Amino acid sequence: MLQSFDALNEQAQRGDLVASYVLGMNLRHCYYVPDDNAALADKLLQASEFKDNGEALADIQQSYDYCEGVTRSERNRFYHYLERAAENGSVPAQEAIAELTPELYMAANNFAEISRDEYVEKRQRFVRQQVDFLTSAAQHGSLKAPDENNLQ
Repeated sequence: MLQSFDALNEQAQRGDLVASYVLGMNLRHCYYVPDDNAALADKLLQASEFKDNGEALADIQQSYDYCEGVTRSERNRFYHYLERAAENGSVPAQEAIAELTPELYMAANNFAEISRDEYVEKRQRFVRQQVDFLTSAAQHGSLKAPDENNLQ
């Protein structure tokens, strides 16, 4: 990921919606991956206690290797890239944002330390944005988006 990050970021900054979407989705994947060797060791230990096979451990290690070198602040910006693509009409980005939980959005944007009223307002704004993106995706033939008459 680190090898592609600069090129994708540069393309996204120039307005390339596909690059913005691809970067956003890759950073979203990396969001869940341990940041350092200590966190990796903890996650591998947890997985070994709850899984019977080595496949889960291999998947964790592979994800760690893929995301290694991508900082936590860069990983937290996945939403920024997805939002840019979604606002400019990328249906896959609109679908991806619609699938995010409000809790993930709030955590990734470091909104835990704001006042309760501001937190509620930002969360509600995000949910409204999700509905708007789903409506747009449905109008453009998205199979993931419900019929616009069923959106609440």
